[in-house]
Amino acid sequence: RGAMTKTDFSCLVCGGGDCAVYLRGCRDLWCGAPGAVDYMRCAECGLVQQHPVPDDVSVFYEGYPMHSEVSELYERIRRAVNADVYYRPAAPASCGVDFGCGDGNFLSLMNSAGARCCGFEPSAALAEQVAKKTGAAVHSDMRALAGEARACGGFDFAAMHKSFEHLNNPAETLRELAALLRPGGEIYAVTPVLSSPEAKVFGKKWSGLDAPRHIFFPEKAHYLRLAENCGLRLRRCRRVRFSPLLAGSLSIVLTGRMRDGVFKLLMPASWALSFLLPGSLLAASLEKPRE
Repeated sequence: RGAMTKTDFSCLVCGGGDCAVYLRGCRDLWCGAPGAVDYMRCAECGLVQQHPVPDDVSVFYEGYPMHSEVSELYERIRRAVNADVYYRPAAPASCGVDFGCGDGNFLSLMNSAGARCCGFEPSAALAEQVAKKTGAAVHSDMRALAGEARACGGFDFAAMHKSFEHLNNPAETLRELAALLRPGGEIYAVTPVLSSPEAKVFGKKWSGLDAPRHIFFPEKAHYLRLAENCGLRLRRCRRVRFSPLLAGSLSIVLTGRMRDGVFKLLMPASWALSFLLPGSLLAASLEKPRE
């Protein structure tokens, strides 16, 4: 933490230019990439974000484990663990997009339940890989995604499960997604909460920090401001428990970084403990007003 300072800082939510140091020298504890990043807190709205904000984030995802193939058993366990996190469409036959679909787990779940759901990944190679795995359309270009939205008369939903915080242009992306929604449609975003007890206890070793991939950490007030600026309405904002963050943090504390084997060993105890702790994720629903 540090004193207030004037820099070339520009808040991703309010545009404010004054900030204070929040965390310095945060290393990549997931992939072990060299270097470190700093996080600042905006003096006006309190948003914590990476500074400077990187122009190109693609280099952060080489060897990223969240994009790796997993076994069917692991996928089933993950769906159970994510039950309180995943978006639930109002109608089974809803049309939408899983924006930042990763390895396609939610995408497959939605389509097997009868929804018409496509995916989006900025990496064309990953988009092609997930499309082959799931049989769903997965786009890497916003114009193609817009065409998909027009084909179903506008999306009912755009879901971002732990992907919104990866964006270096969140307000712009929200506006683009809002334009693809039909009236009454919603954007659902789930992001790590820096004000959670876990984040405060583990600090730079909190797995939810996931530097340098996590660019910013919105709280309810930031979602409210973003929604208003993008012509949306914050319909709901709630804390949700997510035991993998606790298991990941314990792995980092015990071994110095996120290690898959240790993480899996710690998951049962972390899952049990998660029922006793406040939620470490924030789920926000931003609705497009009906005309």
